[in-house]
Amino acid sequence: MDSTQVNIPDINELNIYEGGTLNEIKIADLMNNETAIKQLINIHNLKIKEVHNAQGQISVLKSEIEYQKTAPFISIIALIVNLGGSTVSALAVNFLSADKPPKYAGW
Repeated sequence: MDSTQVNIPDINELNIYEGGTLNEIKIADLMNNETAIKQLINIHNLKIKEVHNAQGQISVLKSEIEYQKTAPFISIIALIVNLGGSTVSALAVNFLSADKPPKYAGW
């Protein structure tokens, strides 16, 4: 590693909080502790929002997968319609621009 690269330390939540250990929360600790209860409710609400956001991302990704599955079919249909329209347009221009319509023109 050269001197221009930054070395990012491995940060773990366990190393930040409580000296590397997680302590269990007991109901007795929450009794008459309004701040702790509010903090738990806020954390719970944040986790619910994260779950809803994750579910929204999952549904978006599923719809993108469905679109990717149907895109080749739609492009083939568009190709066929485009070729048919181009052929009809080319024949119409040929028939209308000719001085004398060909015998097979039907008019």
